[in-house]
Amino acid sequence: MPAEARHHRIEIGGVALRWEQHTEFTTYDFSIPDRQTEGFNLPVPDTVQGFLDGLPGRLLVACRLALVPKSAKAAITREFDANALANSMAEDGRALVMTDLKPDLSGFTRIAIVDQALTPTIAGTLVQRVAEIETYRTLAMLGLPLAQGLSPRMRGMEDRLADLTIRMKSGDRGQSRA
Repeated sequence: MPAEARHHRIEIGGVALRWEQHTEFTTYDFSIPDRQTEGFNLPVPDTVQGFLDGLPGRLLVACRLALVPKSAKAAITREFDANALANSMAEDGRALVMTDLKPDLSGFTRIAIVDQALTPTIAGTLVQRVAEIETYRTLAMLGLPLAQGLSPRMRGMEDRLADLTIRMKSGDRGQSRA
């Protein structure tokens, strides 16, 4: 692989690994075929966990995404917390995307895509799109603690601005200039 490469794909012990270098982060996608609902809540396979443990930097997003047939819908639905389950129809009803946004035993967020009539091309595109949404959703959440910490200060600024606006509207021209 050339040093300037930005992506690569290899097979490691029956697991396909796709690496891609982005501007602001690096992704590692592992494809483990034919697990469907079996093991959706089990720990990550040792080959994957060993690889993750050896990576430099900080793990920001960990997502277990399963593409399952329509016949597995009931079984996969039971894998999620019913009180937190979020569903969304995709591709004009040809797929159902499900998640409860809760981490599994290995700390991975779980998302299932139920294939209700997808072509292989559309299925691949949808899987990629859902993975990207999860990545950017998680990255967007990184700023939440900072925003929450600034909230009282921002509320004070908003109150002062509202007061200033009221004073400007109700006063004479001399007061408005001040």
